[in-house]
Order: sequence, then structure tokens, then C-alpha cells
Amino acid sequence: METSPQSSPPTGPFRCLQLLSTGAGGMVWRAEGPAGPVALKVAQSESQQVALRHEAAILDWVDHPNVIRKVQAHPSGTWLALEYVEGAALKEWARGKGVTRIVEVAARLAEGLAHLHGNGIAHGDLKPSNVVIDDQDRPRIIDLGIARLVEDEPPPAGFRGTLGFAAPEVLAGRPPGFATDLWSFGALVYAMLTGHPPFADRDPAALTYLPLSSLPEPVSALSPGLPKALDELVMGLLARQPDARPGPASTLPEALRASLRSPPQPILVGMRREREALRGLVVAAQQGEGSVVVLHGPDGSGRRTLAAEVQSAARREGFVRLSLGERPRELLPELRAAPQPTLVVTESRDRGVIELASRVLAERLRCLLVIVTDRPMVTLGKLGAQHMQPPALGLDQVRQLLSALHRPMDQAEGLLSASKGNPGALVALLSDPVREIVGLTEPERALLQLTARGPMTIEALAKQLTLGEHALIDLAEPLLDRGLIVELDDGERLAASLMR
Repeated sequence: METSPQSSPPTGPFRCLQLLSTGAGGMVWRAEGPAGPVALKVAQSESQQVALRHEAAILDWVDHPNVIRKVQAHPSGTWLALEYVEGAALKEWARGKGVTRIVEVAARLAEGLAHLHGNGIAHGDLKPSNVVIDDQDRPRIIDLGIARLVEDEPPPAGFRGTLGFAAPEVLAGRPPGFATDLWSFGALVYAMLTGHPPFADRDPAALTYLPLSSLPEPVSALSPGLPKALDELVMGLLARQPDARPGPASTLPEALRASLRSPPQPILVGMRREREALRGLVVAAQQGEGSVVVLHGPDGSGRRTLAAEVQSAARREGFVRLSLGERPRELLPELRAAPQPTLVVTESRDRGVIELASRVLAERLRCLLVIVTDRPMVTLGKLGAQHMQPPALGLDQVRQLLSALHRPMDQAEGLLSASKGNPGALVALLSDPVREIVGLTEPERALLQLTARGPMTIEALAKQLTLGEHALIDLAEPLLDRGLIVELDDGERLAASLMR
């Protein structure tokens, strides 16, 4: 946005050069000052002056390389000069970046957030446009306009934040705090990894209720091959219950970096409608509406995958997991007295389970009872239990899986025919011996997966991974040292040994 410097307002020792943006918080200029360039916020109303005085006071507490720095402020709040950062907003920066690089930037952001929290400050509006990343991958948290000293300032009246990145409790009208920032930070990392926030909906109205009535799709379902610990950390930050989120913020940098050393989460395709419905049942049970669901289908159909996702979501939301034992009916008193929502998962169809399910439904207990079996349970269906059968995979989903595994697309039709759309059969056909190997970077794993298909020349591998041959050899060295790949033909070809 270009504006003539002649039309700029008086701003003390700073000379306005370019109008960068204008909005409810005032105008933001690129300006020149005695010590160099600054980002200059200029108030256009009395309320904006109050806001700039507040932001300047908050910034007096801040001194961290990953949080924007105050340069100077006018005592009246007419203007506020900040460190000028030449760089990209988070959303633009994250496009096309690998997981390792994204996680390092996220860890640095977490360090900045931990500094704010350590000084008693809740940011209140973490979102992609409030993070700028320079050409050295150094992020800055910016715009502390609605930040507050949690212990010293009363919570603001009304909703303040950004739909899509505002925590559920804020949407419900509760005051923001440190846990609110943790949810927003999780949403930021989710967006960096997937390209969109946890609840992606074009209708802003939907964003006012989706975080209150549902749980987001696991980030690994949208970004296949993510390290398991990274998937669990991001989804944990997005827990609906503030006290269930991992924290404090000071623990996140190390947790993020350590997550890269975990094995990849199993690739998940298909069953999107069923998985979304089950996440909704977790929220319903959390809110006091228990239910019984029968997940049925043949072996390998995905019924246990659905049950595993329910268990992960319930664990993150603070559910108590109870075991049936040999006498299911004896569990009833514990279900009735439980102060938290409960989850029971079983593969039994005996009479005791049916009686327990009937009491959960009749008494509307705060329990989610999941029965995993090979066929429907008609009696329970008549009592109100829900039935779900995972649908067979289609050609598009097989192609999605092949893409995630970096396999040739021309295998799709043959694999679909051979597996008849059964996920278990398809996974067996595509068994990947590389997946469980830990301690690999993303590029190293890609190289090992290529060589696991058979010996390949250095030239062919470099072309597949879009690397120079020298860079490819450097990438291969740690794998050679670990005995995971071997050289053939005097080093002209590489092959996976898969020795661990």
C-alpha cells in the first residue's frame, strides 16, 4: 500500500516512508528514524491512543529475540515505534517448507511465547498475520495490542481475538489467559503443517461454533508421515479443556524439537465422515451426553483404527479410561460416580456388555462406550446405540495413500483390485519396512524409502530428491554410518540394508 510521505501525520523524530496497513488499531508505516528503519504505529482516534499507550506499557516488560521490540513511544499514545522486520508473514513463509524447518521456527516462536508468559503476559491474538519471519528463519511475535498482564489487568469485555485461532473457551465467553495462547499456538503450528487452521470453513459464522461442538481432524491425517510425537503435541495443544493442554509454554521448545526423533504416525486415509462423527461423540460425552457406538466390519476394515482415534481424542480431553474386566455390570457404580467423562472400549459382545450398554443409554451416563466387533448388534441398535461400518477405500483414497508413500500412481488400480478396498489388505500390500526406524530426518527417510524399493544410482536418487549429487552423498553418510544403506558397484549405486 503506497501513500505519499507528504500525507503522513507528525511522528516526532520519525519520517514516514510507506503506509503498510490501516485498520482498527490505527495506521502502520514503514518509517525512518535516528537509528534506522522502524515500523511506526500511528493512532487516528482517542481509543487508538489508549491502545497504543497500553501496548507500549506491555512492551516495556519484553526483551526477547522472538518478540517484536519497542524502539520509542510518544507518552500520549499518538505513535509507537517498533523494530522493523523485513520478512514474510507466517502463512506465506510456511508454504513448501519441510517439517524439520517448520518445527524449528515453531520452537523459536514457543521460546518467545514462554518469555511473554514468564513475564505474566498473555498475547491474546496469536495468528499467522501476527508472526513475521525474516530471511534467517527468525520469527517475531508482533502486535501486542490486546495483550495483558494476566494478574494485574481485568479480563476484557466481549470477544477479542481472531476466528479460526481463538480458543474454545474464548468463544464461550470466558476470559483469555495463558492456556488460551497455548491453543492459539497449536492452531498456528497446525496451519504451518497443513496450510489452514484446525477448523477450516469459508463461513466465518461456522468458526464461532465448530471449536465448541467438535474436535479438529488430526494434523497427521492432513500431513501424512508426521512424527507421532509431533502429531500428539499439536493435537494436545488443541484440547478443548484448557487444563488438558500441554504446558507451560517453556516446555514446548524442547518438546517440539524432540518430537522429530519419534517414528512417523501411521498414514490415515478414508473414513473421514465416521472419524468426524466419533470426535463429535467425544465432545458430546464431555458435555454430559453419553452414547454407545458399535464399530463393526471385517478384519482390516478400519474399525480398530476408528477406535484408536476415539481413544486418542478422549485421552487428550481428559477422559478416564475404564476397563471392563470380567464382570461389566460391576463397572456401573464407577461410571455413575465418575467426576470426569469416561471411555470404555471393548471387543466383547457378551450379555454383560449389552446390559452395561443399555444402562449407559437409559441413565444417560457421561460415558462413551465403544464396542468393536465384526457384525452389527441389533438389540443395542433398538435401544439407541449408533452403528458405524468403515467404508471401503476408493481409487482416490488409494492414490492419496500412494502419494503419501511416494509410490508410483500407476499402481493404484491394481492395488485397489487386489485389496478390494480393504485398508488392512492394502497396507499389507504396501508394507513399508522404513516406517518404524527412528532418529531419521525427513530427507533421510525419503532417501531410505527410495532405496528400499531396490538399488538406485546416485544420479537417479539425486534427481528424485531434487538434490545435487554432492548434497545427496552428504545426506547418505549418516545412513551409511548406521548400516541402513550400503554402497554397490564401487559407490555408484545405493541400496537399503534395513539393518537396525
